[in-house]
Amino acid sequence: MTSKAADSVEHLRGTQGIRKRPSMYIGGIDRAGMAYAVGEAISNSVDQFLLGHATLIRVDIAHNGRTVSVADDGVGLPFNVASPDSRIPLASQYLTDIHATPTADNHAPHVHFLQRGGVRGVGIVALNALCEKFICRSWRGGRQWSQSFSRGIADAPAEVIAEGDGRGTELHFTLDREIFGDLTIDLPQLRSSLIDRVHLFDGLCIEFNGERLFAERGLATLAESISQSLQMDTTSWGDRPAFHMNETYDDMIIHAAAFGVAHTTTWRAWANCRVMPHGGTHQSAFSDAMGDYSWTPAVGLIHVMMKDPEFTGSSIERLNVPQFRDSIASRIREKLVAYCREFQIPKTLASPGPGPFLSPLPKPTHCRRSR
Repeated sequence: MTSKAADSVEHLRGTQGIRKRPSMYIGGIDRAGMAYAVGEAISNSVDQFLLGHATLIRVDIAHNGRTVSVADDGVGLPFNVASPDSRIPLASQYLTDIHATPTADNHAPHVHFLQRGGVRGVGIVALNALCEKFICRSWRGGRQWSQSFSRGIADAPAEVIAEGDGRGTELHFTLDREIFGDLTIDLPQLRSSLIDRVHLFDGLCIEFNGERLFAERGLATLAESISQSLQMDTTSWGDRPAFHMNETYDDMIIHAAAFGVAHTTTWRAWANCRVMPHGGTHQSAFSDAMGDYSWTPAVGLIHVMMKDPEFTGSSIERLNVPQFRDSIASRIREKLVAYCREFQIPKTLASPGPGPFLSPLPKPTHCRRSR
């Protein structure tokens, strides 16, 4: 074996380990595992949006149901920077080496899900390992770089394919039949997850197979849409808009919305872009703040982004950070007081008749198709 080949094997050993035990990294080799792997590519682009670098994400699925393209206009990967041992570009290392931190460069905020199997620091490496072909094209330092991989192993060193003032990164990949068999991506489920994301992040725009998904007011839009779709009685609420806050603090981002009034609140909660079926600390804190006004909203939605969230439940079902409950409640309370003053909401809200429970997430009316 040549020195160059030996170096390649050493750097890519992590991807081959992933291929031997894929379920350990993506939770299964079923459609849910496929969705998780594809979600990692999308999460990288959402991170670019959160960092203020990207404005648009494009996701396209080919007719074969296994080939995917994810592109953004953010800051490219560091192909122009050498890895610590200088043998390969830093970007190549990001694509092939399992890292100890939640993201390769430990940036925050980030939306990368905790691995369904519990392994952290895998991210895009697992996707690369589980693809028949994986191609990364990325602009950095006035050059567009390209590198291709086959089942996690580099076909050749990264190369410059263009020069100019371009931006962004495109990942083009085909999920491996050796891992997933003849399964194809669940397109309705993927679309639903992308609709969730544009609501969770105000201003995020995603184009999915030509359909433009966008929610200008984020969770506020979703809260009002849920109320309308379920025909909730909002007569007593008048024409007030939903309560809405989306604030960045040193230790977290809090995005919350509430609408209407009822005997029972329909709650939806997320943490780092993952649905929390059983709510958790952030939902309890939101309820605490609402309690100051004896307000039981018809719909309550909350999403928090934290650097190191902790969860309970074998499948990550509940956010468990009790040390943050008071601070989350206090921050929501501050915004809630201003909202109630602006829209003349009394200290004690009268509850109308019982409101219905929320069935599956409705399709938002604001999503529009453009070709």
